[in-house]
Parts: sequence; C-alpha cells; structure tokens
Amino acid sequence: MGNRLNGDFLISIDIGTTAAKVGLVNVEGAQTVSVLSSEYKNGILHPRSLWAESYPEDWWTTVCQLIIKLFQQTNVS
Repeated sequence: MGNRLNGDFLISIDIGTTAAKVGLVNVEGAQTVSVLSSEYKNGILHPRSLWAESYPEDWWTTVCQLIIKLFQQTNVS
C-alpha cells in the first residue's frame, strides 16, 4: 500500500433503488478522494403485479462492504 492519507475526511453514503454508493471526501480541500458503488445482491423483487420489494439487509451489507473496500483502497484508517 502507499502512504497513509492524513487530514479530515467525510464518508458519503447513497442508498439507491438498485445499488449503493460510498464516497470519501477530503474536508480541507473539498476534494473527492474515491467513490465506489455496488448493486444489491437480491435486487428488486416483484412478488405481484405493481409491487416492488427489497431487502434492507442488502443495503446494510453492501454499504459495509463498500466502506471496508474504500478504506483498503485509499489507505485511510
């Protein structure tokens, strides 16, 4: 891995309909350091006509996995 990033950072989380996205922003320079996204494991289910369902656990699992990956790729702890 490269040098450790220093400074203050914010993590942004976007829980969308079919995918989640996380971003790392350097507060001091207001610069985006990295953005990652991933679709949900189970996607959107349509058990009946005009119905749409999803699993909130997919949202949580996907966001946690993305944050771990974000820290690994950016060398921020």
